[in-house]
Amino acid sequence: MDPPPPARAPNRRKRKISSVGKAIAAGARVDPSLVIMSNVVATASFGVEIDLREVAWECHGEFNPDSFAAVSLRLHKPRTTALVFGSGRIVCTGASSEASAVEAVHRYYAMVQKVVKNAMCINIRIQNIVSTGSHGRCINIPEMYKHFQLSSTYDPELFPGIRVLIKTGQDKAGAEGRATQLRALLFGSGNSVLTGAKSRQEIADGWRELRSVVEPFLIN
Repeated sequence: MDPPPPARAPNRRKRKISSVGKAIAAGARVDPSLVIMSNVVATASFGVEIDLREVAWECHGEFNPDSFAAVSLRLHKPRTTALVFGSGRIVCTGASSEASAVEAVHRYYAMVQKVVKNAMCINIRIQNIVSTGSHGRCINIPEMYKHFQLSSTYDPELFPGIRVLIKTGQDKAGAEGRATQLRALLFGSGNSVLTGAKSRQEIADGWRELRSVVEPFLIN
């Protein structure tokens, strides 16, 4: 008789996430989660006009000019998606860090440069860092909306989350410089998404401000 197959090791990560979710649902207080960068968006220029049909054919991309004027390219490592426009501009999304985003842009450049010999890779910039986290407790969204109607959007019949404008820097007023404006999406479960940051410092400042804004509306 063949021996039984070895038992699988328990997936501790899934069990941990599940226990935290159950604790919050039961009304228990848990420590706020670490902030995770979930999507880094980078842009660059190839410096010349691009023949999109040729790039799509040679680089195995997707191109439908009737619906969108850009070629879609993909990489498995780092796992990203890029849009290449006829002007030579590239928008890379899906990276998990700034370094991965820059690496991906260079890899896409290498693909395109095989087709467009005089292409360059210039002006690489991080345009948006999307980060996610949890406040550790449920949020009273309706009550929060009452206090932030002028800087938020909330319609529970269309979407369960509230969108809030978060300002950081220069005492949030921009006396000698403009304040950084970030956008937060918050759910009653305590989970939140912060967008608009272009650096880790802006992420840190944004989440510090967001946690202070949300604190009065956390449900014990």
